[in-house]
Amino acid sequence: MPNDTALLKLVYLVTQNIMVKWTAPIQKWALVIQQLAIHFEGRIDLQLNLGNEE
Repeated sequence: MPNDTALLKLVYLVTQNIMVKWTAPIQKWALVIQQLAIHFEGRIDLQLNLGNEE
C-alpha cells in the first residue's frame, strides 16, 4: 500500500462488500465489545453498541 489512507479505503470497501453477504449475528459480540472497551478505554460508547435508543 502506498500509504495508510489507501489501506483504510481498501479495508472499508472490503467491509462494505462483506456486509452485503453477512447475515449471521456476530458470535460472542458482548465479550468482544467488552474487551474492546477495556483496550480502547474512553473511546467506545457502550450505549451505542447495546442498541439502546434514548
